[in-house]
Amino acid sequence: MRSLIDGALVAAVAIIVPTVAPAQTTSTGLFAGQRLSVEVTGGTTEVARDRFAAAAGTALTASLHSGPTGKKCLTVAPQAKSQKINPAIYDHILSLENTCAQTIRIRACYFNTTRCTIMSVGGYRRELHNLGIFPSKDFRYAYREFVD
Repeated sequence: MRSLIDGALVAAVAIIVPTVAPAQTTSTGLFAGQRLSVEVTGGTTEVARDRFAAAAGTALTASLHSGPTGKKCLTVAPQAKSQKINPAIYDHILSLENTCAQTIRIRACYFNTTRCTIMSVGGYRRELHNLGIFPSKDFRYAYREFVD
């Protein structure tokens, strides 16, 4: 009898308490619990340029910031610049261009890693942000926009 009551209690809690998909929220750090958009990937090679990780028709795509015409506000472009002191070492830079009025924050990471950096760009601005330093010119990245 006790196990039947425990099972009913668990079922009731599962119905009442909403769950959040862990892939859509940050779990640690200063921005813990905030919602994130669909993941967008890209890189310095032609194969890896600005692609959605999820299917384009999913509801998550709508959570990217977009302007009144429906065009996405943020454009991210990778750059690799060799250092002057040692040309075999490269700065991996992300160029963020925001064509909308609101400030957009992203969590940018090297592709398939947990090495991430929080970046932001103000409205109608273009800014360069350093993702990291590496001895390879080519790199891939993934980012998610913070959804307010």
